[in-house]
Amino acid sequence: QFLAATLVPALIHILAMTAGAWAVGRELREHTLGEWLSPDGQSASLARVAAALLGKLLLPAVLLWGSGMAALLYLAQLRGWSVAGSMAWIGVGLAALVVLSLAAGAALAGVTLSLRTALSGTGLLSAPAFAFSGVGFPLLAMTGSARGWALAMPYTHYARLQMEPWQMGAPVAQTLPVVCGLLLAALVLLALASAGLLRGLRRPDKWGGR
Repeated sequence: QFLAATLVPALIHILAMTAGAWAVGRELREHTLGEWLSPDGQSASLARVAAALLGKLLLPAVLLWGSGMAALLYLAQLRGWSVAGSMAWIGVGLAALVVLSLAAGAALAGVTLSLRTALSGTGLLSAPAFAFSGVGFPLLAMTGSARGWALAMPYTHYARLQMEPWQMGAPVAQTLPVVCGLLLAALVLLALASAGLLRGLRRPDKWGGR
């Protein structure tokens, strides 16, 4: 039960990182970065770039979060795998994971200014996230380097946030720091992505790379 339920957000995590990298990297590949961030030809500010980035990521965030919640609600309601704690809080945690994942993908594209490199980075970071999350193999049994990698991955912390309320009925206060940490990391990554895009806007020689 807990394996199946945690596979759903793991897949959403992979798709969200890929979507973030693709949404930004495609603008670079198609030489449309200037049309997107500065359609009027005026110099763009960091705040303007950040607003444009948030607007681009809003739709995939809603769609991915909705898909993940639909799958989890199916498991909880129709499959009968009842949630001991708060399903609403799990939804909040999933939303934080989706936002962070999209921001991470966008940051990879914004910093590297390359769609290909960003997509490669998303695969490297998101594909093994489930294996290192401690769900299928305990964190305490990992080597120090493997445990360090696992704890650096956002999905590891989300998996705990989902399992503790679902399986053990843990109160919201117990996993509140996890949600706060995910949201803080998302803000940092969005700022990093915006700064990278602002730099890329001034480097049209970097546009068009695959």
